Amino acid sequence: MRGRLLSDRAAHIEVKFQAWLRIFFCAWALLVGHHAGAVAETSVADLQNYRVQSFTTDGGLSVDSLLHVARMQDGRVVIVGTRGAPVIFDGVRFAKPVVTSGQGIDSESGARMTLETPDGALWFASRTAGLLRLKGGVLSQLSDIEPQSLAITLDQSRVLVGTRTEILAFDALQPAEPRRVATLGVIVIAMLETVEGAVWIATGDGLFVLPKGAKTAQRIAEPRLSHVHIWALHQDVHGRLLVGTRGLGLAILASARVDASVQFVGFEQGLPHLVIRAITESGGAIWLATAGGGVARMLGDKIETFDSQNGLTSDTVTWITADQGGVIWVATAGAGLNRLWPSPFRKITDQRGRSGGFFYAIHRDPRGRIWLGSNRGLSRVEGAQITQTQAPGEGQFGSVLSIVDDLMPGSALPSAEVLLLSTRRGVFRFFIKEQRFELIASTELFPVVRLFAPQPLPMFEGALQLPLLAQKNQLYVIKNVDLIPIVTLPEGADITDIEHPTDHSVAQSLLIASTQGLFQFDGKLAIPVGARVRVDALAPLAERTLVGGAGLAYVDATGWHALSLAGEGGYRSALSQISGMTVQEKNVWITTGNGLYRMQREVLARATSEISLPAPQQFMLSTGLVSTEFESAPQSALLHEGKVYLTSTGGVSVLDPALASLVPIKMTLSMREIEAEQKTIAPELGAVLTPQMLPAGTRRVRLRFAALPASHAQSLAINFRLLPVETQFRSDAGQREAVYAALAPGDYQFELRAAVPGAQLASVPLSYHFSIAPKPIERKSVQAALLVGFLLLLSALPALHIFGLRRQKRRLIDEVSEKTQALELLARTDSLTQLANRRFFDEQVQALLGAQALAGMLLIDIDFFKRYNDHYGHQAGDACLRAVSACLEKFAKEKRLFAARIGGEEFALLLSNSAVLDLNAQLSEIAEQLCAQLCAQICAKVRQLQLVHLTSEIGHVTISVGAAATKKAESADALIQRCDAALYQAKAAGRNQWKVASNSPDIANDD
Repeated sequence: MRGRLLSDRAAHIEVKFQAWLRIFFCAWALLVGHHAGAVAETSVADLQNYRVQSFTTDGGLSVDSLLHVARMQDGRVVIVGTRGAPVIFDGVRFAKPVVTSGQGIDSESGARMTLETPDGALWFASRTAGLLRLKGGVLSQLSDIEPQSLAITLDQSRVLVGTRTEILAFDALQPAEPRRVATLGVIVIAMLETVEGAVWIATGDGLFVLPKGAKTAQRIAEPRLSHVHIWALHQDVHGRLLVGTRGLGLAILASARVDASVQFVGFEQGLPHLVIRAITESGGAIWLATAGGGVARMLGDKIETFDSQNGLTSDTVTWITADQGGVIWVATAGAGLNRLWPSPFRKITDQRGRSGGFFYAIHRDPRGRIWLGSNRGLSRVEGAQITQTQAPGEGQFGSVLSIVDDLMPGSALPSAEVLLLSTRRGVFRFFIKEQRFELIASTELFPVVRLFAPQPLPMFEGALQLPLLAQKNQLYVIKNVDLIPIVTLPEGADITDIEHPTDHSVAQSLLIASTQGLFQFDGKLAIPVGARVRVDALAPLAERTLVGGAGLAYVDATGWHALSLAGEGGYRSALSQISGMTVQEKNVWITTGNGLYRMQREVLARATSEISLPAPQQFMLSTGLVSTEFESAPQSALLHEGKVYLTSTGGVSVLDPALASLVPIKMTLSMREIEAEQKTIAPELGAVLTPQMLPAGTRRVRLRFAALPASHAQSLAINFRLLPVETQFRSDAGQREAVYAALAPGDYQFELRAAVPGAQLASVPLSYHFSIAPKPIERKSVQAALLVGFLLLLSALPALHIFGLRRQKRRLIDEVSEKTQALELLARTDSLTQLANRRFFDEQVQALLGAQALAGMLLIDIDFFKRYNDHYGHQAGDACLRAVSACLEKFAKEKRLFAARIGGEEFALLLSNSAVLDLNAQLSEIAEQLCAQLCAQICAKVRQLQLVHLTSEIGHVTISVGAAATKKAESADALIQRCDAALYQAKAAGRNQWKVASNSPDIANDD
């Protein structure tokens, strides 16, 4: 019994502990979901209030098929595609992560997913390069495994890496060797550590859980989750575990316990698709990324769908992420990135989905019906749709400019069935039941009119509370079909608005706004009040009346008081074009010709001319406004059921003041990187921007910056300047970079500031200091040394000139010598055969004889050459001569002989003593024998040419050779005569043979 009581008590403590945990996490979620300074109103945006902005490769995205989007600590997002390097988006520009050293992230290492650790390091699960970590521009490979998924523990101390078979844990700040957490044997797709300390594991074959402190993961017993493919895991603020499956929709475990009950959400509950790829939580709702049904938002039991019909680029969503600003980032398969903004505005359209048109007036009748006046006539707002009724005329005459209630006949109460309309044609009564118009005053008398709601006018007998009509500078009371004039302002002071003073001491008077200032009318005189500036709008506020037009002011019992605005943002010029003001319980909504502004009511109620007003919150197109141009009319805004209905030149929109606080209160200006001389410098995340020294001689510098978070970056314009180069700020034109092409060495200060701060878009100015070192040649010491060297060079110029002349003389002499040698060679060479000519032959013979170095001579003649020439022609004869010459030249080089052409078809070979001595024998004994050998060899060489000679008895070209060995003291002529005689002997003997002349018996050959 005691054990049972202890067990029950332990169970009770555990239940209470879980309840306190749930309360803690709910409070934490509320704290994160709402930023400091938010107004007290709370609301949840309808899904139809969200607008979508798309980014594809046309807008700078590297790839349209995306896998993962992760939010960084500084407000940027990291985007991972199916291929290529991951990119970082600051809300305006896409850029690859800066890698200064280490392995590059190229197109071959596309990542599956990424996450950021507390130290600002980015982790990538790369398909081909394994697990990568990028910190401070240094990319390192932590492991060559193939990661399938990444997750970070709740205390952010460990990074969990899922692979095909196991889960590894790395230290988040000092990754070293990983620790194996669990081995499963299946692909790990997603991981989640719950507040209970357990790690839940989604795989391709079911759901597993690793209890805190356990060594082995166990499969969930729920049969529908035990073997299904699971894509996503998420624990919500209530402690429930949400499981996204492939084919079973969303599974919800009542708690993160193994034995928790499971509820499935599918088609029957409103889910658009049964494949859930990712889950996130924002604005008190669960957001689901489906692979075919777009994005589903689950708010309690209600499920809404945001898909391609709402503006998504694709219904096949691969990932979804929510940031602190309530913005949803949606990654698609093949259709780029989508950004869903939780706009406080809801656009009202007609039955065809159109919202355009010039809307001049909005009015709520006694029955709560809302009426619109536009260039299309009169229409009604029914629910969230505009229903067109009728127009009082055709074309521009059918435009309805203002709408008020008519009075019931014989009563001071407004009629619920009759409206008064002003048009470009005149003033009409509109009978709602009969749908009938009745003209009261034509355009001939009243070309431009404005109507005002029935006003209490105690200063006029018989006109206690009647509608008013303004035509230019005149104000009338409308009584039945009569127009009773009550006041006429000075010429040119066209009436724009009227209001009773809130100061009770002057309650019997009427304030009249005009294009020439404000007037106070007491029933007799219209007295100017304050400055003679244009006034378009009046609004009662406590004990004062706000005055808006060409500036902002207020009037009270003490008179006119102009108000000034702090800062230098673009809102100052916009608030000089005020067209209307609407006072709500906590806010004052100001419509202008350049957007909508919100100021706190209590601030304006206490404002004085001595203290500048804080910057108002601005709403533009980027925050969901359908148009930034509001007509100058007192009926541009209407309060209805806590919402603000706005009419503009672009349509009708409804503003939820409670949702207006979702816009980030503070934007951060951030330096992203600076490029100089092929070098990229990226400031460390969260580090102080210390002065940076750029490479020496840098001239072109590109500075890139951002306004973060990325969710609202486009809502903030940025101005910059570079001191001391420029003193005036200039706009970045949305490019988020500044380029300077010709900077001199020195110190610089780059300054950033927000151009449109706004109360909800405030940002602290940013300064970035850098210096450019001079090149060595730009240093004064180097320049002085160069000057001294230049002077020394000038003094040495005469000597250098003389040295140059001498070099030129030597060069000319060398050139003359080379050309002379070339001419001499040309004079000694036969032009046809390129052998030595007769002149060179004679010189060589004399030189060798004079040196007693000539051992012998061979004279060669081509047999029957004249017949060859006559039969084949001179060109063939020249070819024959060249062929024989080439053979002789080659032979001469081999035997160290001198070859020459000494006549038409006659050639000669000279045998020197050096060639004879190579035979290692006495000259006197072998000269004749050597001549004979040479004759035989050269005859054979020519025959081997096989040059066809049909007019020869032999049938091919042959030669005849006559040779002689040199005798002592023999002259050149004598030697040539003896060789010539031997040649004639060879010819006489039948040609194609050789003869050697000698004092001994003749040596002959009859080949």
